[in-house]
Amino acid sequence: MAPVGGCHPDKEPRCSLPDLNDVNMKHLDPLLSRYGVVGDAFDLSPSRYRGLPELSSYGVDLGSGFPGFEARPDDRVVAGGHALGDKDRARLLAIAEGCERYSGAQFGTEGVVTAAAHDLDGRVLDWSRIPRLSDAEYAHPRCPLVPFDPAAPIRWVRGVDLRDGNPTWLPLSMAAYRSGRRFPAERFVASISTGCAVHTDPASAVFGGLSEVVERDMIAVLWLQKLPLPHIPLDVLDERERTLVEWAHDRFLNTVLLDATSDIGVPTVYCMQTAPHDQTLRTMVGCGTGLTIQDAAYKALLEVTCFRDSLHVEWEEPVSFADYTDISDGAKYMGKPENAPHFAFLTDDHPDRPSFQDRGRYAADATEGLARAVRRFAELDMAVIAVDRTTTELASVGLHSATVVIPDLQPMSPVPLAQYHAHPRLYSAPAAMGYRVLPVEELNPCPQPFA
Repeated sequence: MAPVGGCHPDKEPRCSLPDLNDVNMKHLDPLLSRYGVVGDAFDLSPSRYRGLPELSSYGVDLGSGFPGFEARPDDRVVAGGHALGDKDRARLLAIAEGCERYSGAQFGTEGVVTAAAHDLDGRVLDWSRIPRLSDAEYAHPRCPLVPFDPAAPIRWVRGVDLRDGNPTWLPLSMAAYRSGRRFPAERFVASISTGCAVHTDPASAVFGGLSEVVERDMIAVLWLQKLPLPHIPLDVLDERERTLVEWAHDRFLNTVLLDATSDIGVPTVYCMQTAPHDQTLRTMVGCGTGLTIQDAAYKALLEVTCFRDSLHVEWEEPVSFADYTDISDGAKYMGKPENAPHFAFLTDDHPDRPSFQDRGRYAADATEGLARAVRRFAELDMAVIAVDRTTTELASVGLHSATVVIPDLQPMSPVPLAQYHAHPRLYSAPAAMGYRVLPVEELNPCPQPFA
């Protein structure tokens, strides 16, 4: 689930944060410290959003993420929070996003076991479900990933399969995206923040992480399969979404919202915004999930509104796709004016583009949403494993951190050479949603534009 304010750190994708309702706006301030969990919170709003004074943005500097050590200038991690009509909330969200970043690091060895998959006692994640690259991807001399090897010793931690409550071993590299120096055999999956979330309520944290995995699944599938998604009429939006669309229109930014809700059922919106006058960043995209299609649209709109400046910077383009190492490289490349035609499948008059149908509210709240989603995954025979990532510091202020892993869903990869072309979900998902299915040789060859 993309947050009601995402984050755009230097080397990681935006992270997930559910709504923090009824939280004292100073509740997380004890975590602000130059040597602690989160560094200073700074107001980004004055230099942005002219004509939209009700939109607030805050950023936080995390430092090293390890107590007692400052970050090197080239190793900074930055998180952000954004809110329409509530400046204090934007600040709170930024600090909470920083906390999620902090909890994504593996600080010690407690609860970690090094072993081959065959040597573990108890239930182990079905490694045949772990996403795979195609043979052609693995064969590239600069491919960053390797196939999973059940005979190779790697680090494991225990989570809980939410379908039945049973403890389940899963690789640390899938549960903690900042797990330090990885064993060579642990490089079967890219380390990104998908599925991580924090909240004052543990069920909300887990639902936030689950929703983000669902969101990233569709970001990957719709782009690689070039799905002709339904367009969302503006008249179904609430005032806050229309405010953002109208503000963009007044600045000659064209906005298209698409219903990216998958067969899983959690409302998801994909947003494409184009700037015909911009010679640097013509096209950018955002995505969001929510309990309603309106909530999801709001989050997707905040992403494209708040992160345009972050992408609209001087960029030394890498020589080849093999050199794309920063999370934003694909977005900057695809944003160039000459690449605008590659987004046409999102807007053209495609004969198979279905009409939008609002399915209504998904659930009354996050607890009910989590229960409904888990039931759906059980129907599809897909494991949903939650790992408690709450640190002592987060617990001291009442925060819970969780990572949710759903191996059967398609990973969103910012690495052009590692798009998981052999994962079954890439081909089963379009069929399950009633779309045509492209074979591997016809998949979208362009880099992932989501950052």
